[in-house]
Amino acid sequence: MLTDRKRLGLLVLLGGGVTLLLWYLAPWAVPHRIFGGEGVLLNPFGHHLPQGRLPQGYQDAWLYPVFYLSLAWLLLSLLLPWTRAGVRGLYWAGALGLGLFLLTYLLFQGSVAQVNAGAERPLLRRFSLGLGSYATLAYGLYLLLLARLFSPGGLAFLVRRRGVVVPLFSLLLASFLGGVIVALLKETPARAQGLRDAFLLKLDLITYTYQLLYSPLVNPSGFLQSLLLATPLVFTGLAVALGFRGGLFNIGAPGQLILGAIAAMLVGVYLPGPRWLVLPLALLAAALAGGFGGRSRAGSRPASGPTR
Repeated sequence: MLTDRKRLGLLVLLGGGVTLLLWYLAPWAVPHRIFGGEGVLLNPFGHHLPQGRLPQGYQDAWLYPVFYLSLAWLLLSLLLPWTRAGVRGLYWAGALGLGLFLLTYLLFQGSVAQVNAGAERPLLRRFSLGLGSYATLAYGLYLLLLARLFSPGGLAFLVRRRGVVVPLFSLLLASFLGGVIVALLKETPARAQGLRDAFLLKLDLITYTYQLLYSPLVNPSGFLQSLLLATPLVFTGLAVALGFRGGLFNIGAPGQLILGAIAAMLVGVYLPGPRWLVLPLALLAAALAGGFGGRSRAGSRPASGPTR
């Protein structure tokens, strides 16, 4: 029967093995992407360079000290479960992993800024960290989670936080399955020169897809654009919820939204006048058009049918 120390050691070994594999197969950073999405992929074991060389003026010297520091950190974390430090040591190792990720991010951003500084137009665009660097972050968080689980009351902690743990686990599982689907169905933007290069391109494709998907969470302009697109849908949902609270089942909300949008557009475009007058009139026109659409559908429903 496995003791807690052996189980902890095996789990740390499993996470460390996956991390080391991703360090070898995945890009650590992408300082530039050319037209079509193909990127300059940096990896300590060998780069993928679309033009046969690094971008003009770019230096990758920062990558190798970070890799050796990360490798030493990973080996130390593998030994900790078998030492007296045990769980407490994993807390420190997890925090150190977060620090290494922050160091990687700062050094990479500095290397890009050094090339773009003084240029009229940025020479390096669409740059980002790669899955290899994110593997460091993920392994650091994994160590912190293991340390908490193997501390006294660890399982009770999961039960108390199940309202957060279950959705988070579902999101991670969905992201993993989505990555598998992207890898199987989507072609890479370049032809691989070997097996490892094929993995490098595929893992970059998956990472780039999710970076585009989640960019509104980390990009202020993308976040505001998401709010702009989501606000009408949010208020439409609130309108349906208000009907539910009143005992009405409104199934015509999408059509009412479209009618309201058309009415607001017509008033805003064709009605002359100052903005302080046109704006409330456009809102009033949208409300009246949406209400008219709902009323007309309600008038045509069967007597025993659902409300519109």
